[in-house]
Amino acid sequence: CDDNNTVAGDGCSPTCQVETGFVCAGGNLNSRDTCTAVCGDGKRVGNEACDDSNTVSLDGCKGDCSQIEYGFTCSGGSSSSADTCAACHSSCALCEGPSSSDCLSCVPATPFFNQVGTRKGTCLASCTPVGKYANSTGVCSPCHSTCGTCSGPASTQCISCSGLSAPFLRNGSCVLECAGTGEFVEMVGSQGMCSTCHSSCATCSTAASSGCVTCPSSGTNLFDDGSCVSSCPTGKYANANNTCLACDASCATRAIGRRRGPVR
Repeated sequence: CDDNNTVAGDGCSPTCQVETGFVCAGGNLNSRDTCTAVCGDGKRVGNEACDDSNTVSLDGCKGDCSQIEYGFTCSGGSSSSADTCAACHSSCALCEGPSSSDCLSCVPATPFFNQVGTRKGTCLASCTPVGKYANSTGVCSPCHSTCGTCSGPASTQCISCSGLSAPFLRNGSCVLECAGTGEFVEMVGSQGMCSTCHSSCATCSTAASSGCVTCPSSGTNLFDDGSCVSSCPTGKYANANNTCLACDASCATRAIGRRRGPVR
């Protein structure tokens, strides 16, 4: 053969011998040879993307050896050996191997790419379980360092918290502790949430109006069995600590500062 150069690997060797896996034709005194790779001979050479020893499509290597087919991976091919093709994991659209961590791109059912190597990764239905969020290109990206899981990169986009430095979630941010006044720690699953007390409470143990622990200094400043009220209900009086206590059974009502005489 003579393809008008002395480059190896293009079908005609530097000594003008037809190289393995190629066929050369058209050369004569007036024209050079044109060399092409032989598809289906089990030798991946030239511009072949794969060669699995056949020219059948839908088995991983396209029938003309021009590309690896969607949903497959082919490897092992060389000038002396055929490619072996295998289906990608069901979560992968393109892959470098058959496992779920060999994906290069993702199928619609698991559209988010979580990179675990220099090129390949896993395809997920959601980035949240791995402590990441899906960016605008569908790639799972790291949360802010204070977040356990998140919806975006900012410290105000936490979904859950991890670590002792900021274990409580308040309005999307992870904090060391909840506010001493007006908030309480509510467990939602395993996450401690800073939740707002009922408006009548100063501090509380639940969000209900009956979940007060202490009362404000004015307005609903009287404590009545877990509730903060502006006046004690009938049958109770406010003691010196602003706590509503039951009147004596013989009384109708009683209040500090009221004349202590018989009820007429």
